[in-house]
Amino acid sequence: MHKYLKWMFLPVGGALLFLLAMTWFTGYQVDRRLADWLVSAGKMPGIATSWFDQEKSLFTRKAELHLLIAEPAQLLTMSPSLNGDNQLRNWLQQQGTLELYIELQHSIFPGFIQGKARINMQRGSFANLPEKLNIPHDIYWKINSYTGDIVTGLNMEQWNWLRDEQTWLVSPLNIQAKLSGTEQIDLAVVWQGMEWRDDRNSEQGKLSNLTLESKLTVNDGLWLMPQAKLDLEQLELRQPDRQLQLKQWHWLADIRENRDGLLSVVDVNSHSDIQSLSYSSPQNDYQLSELKTGFALGGVNREGVEALLMNSGLDADNIAKWKAGLNLITRSGVHFRLDPFNLQLNRQPVKIHGELTTRPFDISQVHEVASMRSLLQGDLSVEIAQTLAQQFTSVAGTLPDLLSDGYLEQDMAGHISTKIRMVNGKLSANGVAVPY
Repeated sequence: MHKYLKWMFLPVGGALLFLLAMTWFTGYQVDRRLADWLVSAGKMPGIATSWFDQEKSLFTRKAELHLLIAEPAQLLTMSPSLNGDNQLRNWLQQQGTLELYIELQHSIFPGFIQGKARINMQRGSFANLPEKLNIPHDIYWKINSYTGDIVTGLNMEQWNWLRDEQTWLVSPLNIQAKLSGTEQIDLAVVWQGMEWRDDRNSEQGKLSNLTLESKLTVNDGLWLMPQAKLDLEQLELRQPDRQLQLKQWHWLADIRENRDGLLSVVDVNSHSDIQSLSYSSPQNDYQLSELKTGFALGGVNREGVEALLMNSGLDADNIAKWKAGLNLITRSGVHFRLDPFNLQLNRQPVKIHGELTTRPFDISQVHEVASMRSLLQGDLSVEIAQTLAQQFTSVAGTLPDLLSDGYLEQDMAGHISTKIRMVNGKLSANGVAVPY
């Protein structure tokens, strides 16, 4: 019996020693990378770091990081894509010195790392705020050394903020990103929403149940979005003389890259579905229901996507960059569709559906509305209630002539409709040419 126990002890003991060695090596890698990061951060102008170990063992690490950023704009140097954003740089320069105390904790396993961090809001810049701000939160991460996968995220519990006559109630928020190597990111956001109220101006707002699921991939430095889905249950803004309300908004989009011969191109597709959107004021009452819109850009030059999303987006005041990015995209044409579009103006129905496309064109060809004639192709069907048309003085006076000339037609129920078509720069309504 003792002989068998001896032979069993050798492999079990060897495996245990191997696991302990792997755990030690994983912890060593964590310490080394943190030390390298602290050295790199300390070399950046205007940034100072201090590291205080509180507990250090084979399986756990606890520490506190003191981060002092005298020049927050220096953080942009860590991201080449943001470093050219002049507006963001100016905003950061106005924020002054930022001082953070961050508590970190790691759990070490053979080849695996699990950690979390929390900003101590009782110290540093948060402690100097006139109104104390306490946001219960955890920043977490899990690292698989074997596959290179990283899972990181933010968990934020419900918190309140009272300032003068303002009240903020922010519901729980969860953000999680999974990085598969360096080529793909899976992003998920779940936010129960928020409510705010300003008693001084009698204003209030509400956002409910926002979810976002997206997948990002990178190819030769260009970030693509093969899928994205956003759902919003409700958005409401109220002021004494006006109100805006949106219910059940669903949005789908994808940005993919493919090969067109030797040319690498990008296809962009987007679809939006809104159950209801309303705006009311003492003068107007607009209601939108079951709005479905979408657009597609096919065969877009990838340099155009980069120019529009990166170059122009990071320097929004540079009109030349905007035109250059748009020009590369419009060279492949645009497709826009409404199917259907139901609108209520002053509680009277309006129905619109159809599509609009453009042939490939250069931005320099567009100088005014008239220059778009030869570029547009499409058709649009419109139906409105006669009672609505009569509410607008300018329309009511010309309505009989438009009906008699054939531009509009009226059914037995009193609904007025027309079918507008644009072909090769020529516009018609119900088949009758429209001079313009």
